[in-house]
Amino acid sequence: MKNRKGRVRKSLIIGAAVAACLVSLIAIWWQDVAPIEDDYTLADLRSAPPEFAETYDLLMSLANQHPDVNGAPAIGLAQADVNVLETIISGLRDTNDPDIREYILERADDIDLLWTKAKKGRVIIEQLADIDQIADLTEPNLFPDAMPSLTNIGYMIQLYRLQVLSLFEKGDKEQSLHLLGQIGSIFRKFSETCRPLVSKLVCYAALMIHIQTVNYFANNPQAPDGFLDELHRHFEPITDKQASLRNSLIFEYLLFRDALPNYPEMKKVTKTPFCKRNSTLRLYRNFLIGKINQTERVKESKKSDIRVCPRVIPRSGSVQIDTDVQIPFIYHVYNPVGSMYVKILAPALESVIQLKTRIQIHDDLVQIVLNKRLGQPVDLKARAYSDKYVIDLNKKIIFSPGPDKVAYTEDDIKLQINPDVLNLNSSVQER
Repeated sequence: MKNRKGRVRKSLIIGAAVAACLVSLIAIWWQDVAPIEDDYTLADLRSAPPEFAETYDLLMSLANQHPDVNGAPAIGLAQADVNVLETIISGLRDTNDPDIREYILERADDIDLLWTKAKKGRVIIEQLADIDQIADLTEPNLFPDAMPSLTNIGYMIQLYRLQVLSLFEKGDKEQSLHLLGQIGSIFRKFSETCRPLVSKLVCYAALMIHIQTVNYFANNPQAPDGFLDELHRHFEPITDKQASLRNSLIFEYLLFRDALPNYPEMKKVTKTPFCKRNSTLRLYRNFLIGKINQTERVKESKKSDIRVCPRVIPRSGSVQIDTDVQIPFIYHVYNPVGSMYVKILAPALESVIQLKTRIQIHDDLVQIVLNKRLGQPVDLKARAYSDKYVIDLNKKIIFSPGPDKVAYTEDDIKLQINPDVLNLNSSVQER
């Protein structure tokens, strides 16, 4: 009888202990971490001084403020004009470098007409080109209708490229170079301070178009030495500030932080233990700041490796997202919906980070091409993906392997070259 009572008592004690452990585990699982102390704000972004605040409104006056209106009235183009512009752009994209001169001269009248009609846009570009800095005052707002469309700005970038090429081919090389420098300077300046990723992508597109145009001139036998000397003086390498994603990545964090409790679909789950808001923010912030440190090789002033789970969870520490954007299983259990949000957002940002590297490599390549044309020494040391850039005379390209680090695959980063103009021959093929 006593043994039976002892077994019952022992079972009750074990049962109570197991129940207590389960309650403790549930309590730990239910618990979110504390809010982030001294978190990022808009004040942490790189910004233009207050006296340049009006430049943001000036730049945004190019944007499409009324998406339901056809055409691009903000820059002076009707829908029919936009259609013509898009057709010319598409044709240029499909034209090889040796045939660009003929194509541009065939479309020169259409380009001149579009140029005349886009006077509203050109006046704004001219004003911005004369200002030292361009501000971005965008506030974090998840809802797309709160931000104007930047399509018109893209049209102006393309129209400037067409007019630059048209003037060059018609013999007005001085004005061609002036317009190229004008449009290029604006997006170099804006790239230093722009906030949303979409604005950064517009700047990257402008820089890439600028690089392609410079490469065309550097390989063009019709470009005289004086023109190339002037081009070389004005077309300086893209700076780390201009290429930097720091502003945009921090802004994406601020956008996500403000949206997490307010977006209608998120409201339903952020009030449950399945989505722990503070922990989700910590995880996403760690990922973004880690990428800033990685891409800029600088140490952030604010701690970038903060704990995302309660300390009592073993080995939870500051959960790291690996290069394949895999989140540890223990964190999925602790914060299933929050980890899902971060897993959806992280890959898209990885592709933008790769785009930054591509732009910088393209800039390296065009600097090499321009220096080769001018007979100056060059350094083929590669920025990423390989030890050296490759000049392939047979394929008439200068290139770098892409993210797969294998040459002659689809992700190669390359520019077309004219070996004869660059004074290259089989004896100087470099690898």
